Amino acid sequence: MKIVTKPVRDLDYVVLYANEIYKDNSLFDQQKELVESQLNSSSLLFRRKFGKGVGFKKKARDFLSKIGLI
Repeated sequence: MKIVTKPVRDLDYVVLYANEIYKDNSLFDQQKELVESQLNSSSLLFRRKFGKGVGFKKKARDFLSKIGLI
């Protein structure tokens, strides 16, 4: 990847990424794999912490709210 100008704003990074994906679609596959891995890990972590079933979402939201993430 050759960067002509240094990205300054968040949107600059989005445009740069979109252009690189357009040139090489394998980057999308890598990003998708990363996101799926993070989703699976987070899901497993929360299931172990709060269990499955009734009240899971409420417990998870309360926890995330308590630590300031939502």
